[in-house]
Amino acid sequence: MANATLKKSGNEWTTNSPMGEIKIKFVEPNSFGVIDHDVTLPSGEVMHNPLRVMKNASGSEVLFTLFRRPEMTDEEFNKDAEMVNKDLLKLKSILESRLS
Repeated sequence: MANATLKKSGNEWTTNSPMGEIKIKFVEPNSFGVIDHDVTLPSGEVMHNPLRVMKNASGSEVLFTLFRRPEMTDEEFNKDAEMVNKDLLKLKSILESRLS
């Protein structure tokens, strides 16, 4: 979703997705590199998304765990994985551009 609009209200973000409007709520800022967040789907279902940033030599590694919802088809899960990969590549690009 190249033109998604993110809106912040308190400690919650809202944006549009292929499923409709979703809400994203992150854990409180911490020094452990934990950036877990819950995504509330239009159906009201909440998906927990573990996200970690770990120091590695002079850089860092980002680890995202993608859970498969029980009702997902292989095609839906693969599409979800592709979107996560696209987001992680965008994050990498943004972070690397700030180093140059």
